[in-house]
Amino acid sequence: MSQKIVWDSNSNEVDNPTNLGLIKEWWENLNGQKILQAQRIIPPSGNPEEIDWDTKQRFDQEYILTSPQLRGITVYGTPEGQAQEFGYTARRLELDSDNQSLSVYLQSRPDTVIRFSLITVKYERFTLKDVEIEATKEGPDVLLLVRDRGKKIEIVFKLNAGQLHYLLSQLQEIREG
Repeated sequence: MSQKIVWDSNSNEVDNPTNLGLIKEWWENLNGQKILQAQRIIPPSGNPEEIDWDTKQRFDQEYILTSPQLRGITVYGTPEGQAQEFGYTARRLELDSDNQSLSVYLQSRPDTVIRFSLITVKYERFTLKDVEIEATKEGPDVLLLVRDRGKKIEIVFKLNAGQLHYLLSQLQEIREG
């Protein structure tokens, strides 16, 4: 479970103002970044950990965020290409820096939370062990085929002359090193 930085309007914690400053800094650094804005109803149990953020819902939006600001306890920003700025006044803010998301618990609608998540590219990595390798020429390029019959995976790399030269030099370094 990731550590969250929390600001709460009802809190007398000594870290509350510091946390608001950290959240403000994170939010304002999102200028020009692609984000996902999602809105969910807090479940009847009142436990926000039960919210399904992974299933895309009708009003979820992806956009480039411009002019993000935290003025007082209101989160402001503008989707790129739109003239209208949004503003959500918070009763609670939760910054999950591990998952790069800010949850805004609305003052005006206590049953609603809006999450802004930084969209990052996630690469899936897997390891092939017992592979067959083939190479063929296709015009000026080389096709490198890597196949794992056990896992039923076949990957084809189309390499131009520069990529092939780089791959061969890297393999030579590994062999000599």
